[in-house]
Amino acid sequence: MESQKGARLGAAPADTAVDHDGDEHEKGDHHMSTDIRAAQKAVEAFMAAGGQTTSIIPEVPVDPIVDRRILMLREEVEELATAWASNDIVEYADAIADIIYVALGGAVEAGIDIEPVIEEVIDSNNSKIDWQSAQPWARHGNGKIAKDEHYRAPDIRSIILQQVATEARL
Repeated sequence: MESQKGARLGAAPADTAVDHDGDEHEKGDHHMSTDIRAAQKAVEAFMAAGGQTTSIIPEVPVDPIVDRRILMLREEVEELATAWASNDIVEYADAIADIIYVALGGAVEAGIDIEPVIEEVIDSNNSKIDWQSAQPWARHGNGKIAKDEHYRAPDIRSIILQQVATEARL
């Protein structure tokens, strides 16, 4: 994580950048860079300009802040359901983008650099796929990709603890 006091998120360090040449699945490279850090920085700037809470040390926000964030997420999920029911792809896309934006705001409020967390979750979910056959190792009856003995749970705790330790040293 690259961070400075007062400047929560910076550009990804060069050694974490992923160069994609289009044949990652053929090569067995299933780690895709999310490049979400720039989006989180934009949300952080919006929130700071609007006088909303931003944090540089990972911690669970206080009740009124969490209540507002949950309310906003519920509203956006309801918009997603309405767009689906209306078969409106434009509103559907808008609702998905709004959900992501509001969720990133939650990460900003909590002082979480969400990019490494998302990358860890992606890597964990990718352990459910046999990349040789490009098929899930297991599937539930409803079609959901299942966890089996190949599954590796995400280690989010170590990412957050590292972020806390890094910010505490600044």
